[in-house]
Amino acid sequence: VSFRGNSSVNGSALVYNVAGSVRDNTALDGDGGVVLFGSEVGANVTIGTAGVDLVYGDVRGNEALSPRAFGGVVHCAGGGAFVRRVHGSVAHNRAGFGGVVAAKRNAEVLEVGGDIRDNSAHAYGGVACSFDRFGAVGDVIIEHVAGSIARNFAAQLGGGVAYAAAGHVFVRDVGGDVADNESP
Repeated sequence: VSFRGNSSVNGSALVYNVAGSVRDNTALDGDGGVVLFGSEVGANVTIGTAGVDLVYGDVRGNEALSPRAFGGVVHCAGGGAFVRRVHGSVAHNRAGFGGVVAAKRNAEVLEVGGDIRDNSAHAYGGVACSFDRFGAVGDVIIEHVAGSIARNFAAQLGGGVAYAAAGHVFVRDVGGDVADNESP
């Protein structure tokens, strides 16, 4: 699911109300393994929202293959991006930046019924990052996780779980452990 614009656009790209899982999707040479909203044209960047919302299974095994790609599951190049209301786990997703979610503005993973685990990034933010080639202005928020946040990693730069280039990082309301996450 993607929208790419060359000038300022306000809209959204959304995967919503999935009875099964969101799994094993791949962006071979670009951003957003499942959902992409945005432009990469410098100052003429889009504003909008990209997300995966209300999944009754897992969000698992999605990836943006390039080490320079953003968002293993979701990327929004101009606005905010989120994965929320996942009844299962968010696991084994990966990208160059933000193994699950990457955004120029807020990057959010909210209301997860299982674990957030084994997600990875080549550079920043094993789970989520607010970072953009043209400058980020957002926060990273991971909250209301019933299980654990574990074994997520950023391989080369920083933020085994989360990284915000210019904002705040919030990890809160976790029912299990926050353990064994890694970054250099």
